[in-house]
Amino acid sequence: MFLLLSWDSRLSYLIQEFIPSESDFGSILNVIVLSLILGLILNAIRWALYEQCFLRKSRLSSGHFRNLTDDESIRAIEGTIDENFRYHQFYGSSSLIVPLFLIYIFSITFPLNMFTFWSVINIFLVCAAFLLLEIVIVFASVTSFLRYVNRSISIMKGG
Repeated sequence: MFLLLSWDSRLSYLIQEFIPSESDFGSILNVIVLSLILGLILNAIRWALYEQCFLRKSRLSSGHFRNLTDDESIRAIEGTIDENFRYHQFYGSSSLIVPLFLIYIFSITFPLNMFTFWSVINIFLVCAAFLLLEIVIVFASVTSFLRYVNRSISIMKGG
């Protein structure tokens, strides 16, 4: 991954800034804050796409949570959230990053003025690999969300 990021001069410059011990606290704090902001934005987009558009019929309603009265069922729901919903959040947000990463790979690997037969084959192979990766990640996200919903309903019904 480090080698891949070092191909681009802009990212190479950023990486070289953090490798030496002279990196100051301010630049590290900027990276942390920007990472948090990006993560929150991705989570909001994931929520809108997956939970509000694609999987809206599989959501838990507020009525489901009325049956949560004892500590055991609350702990079971918390476990279901940790074991399933958190994975859905990770996979769903990752599915938003993969197309952007593909665009970035194209911008640094395949210049517009250098198209040959082999570069077209390479572009096809890279696109096929990223498409396969995207399908697996989306499937994992949907499966994790549905597993969270089904297990939560089962816990809330007492079964």
